[in-house]
Amino acid sequence: MAPPRAAEPQDGGAEVARTRGETSRPAGRSGGQAQLAIMVTHNDVEFALRLLKRQVQKSGLLRELRRRRQYEKPSERRRRRIREGIRNARKRARVAHG
Repeated sequence: MAPPRAAEPQDGGAEVARTRGETSRPAGRSGGQAQLAIMVTHNDVEFALRLLKRQVQKSGLLRELRRRRQYEKPSERRRRRIREGIRNARKRARVAHG
């Protein structure tokens, strides 16, 4: 077993591999689908799993899958989008004011 080299970066053992585009977007939105990929380095699977979970959370993939489990009527879709808009406006106001 070789000793670790000093020039080798100690990044935690995983790196994010982006494919086609630099931003992650939920499936079904304009701009296509972004693929989530994590490269495991130094056999640090736990760290790579944390990065993958963070990417999935930020991309909204699980929320989108849960939402698409059953049919959503157009009236329900409108109501949901209005509620999301109100929630996002409150969040922006809370962040802006303190």
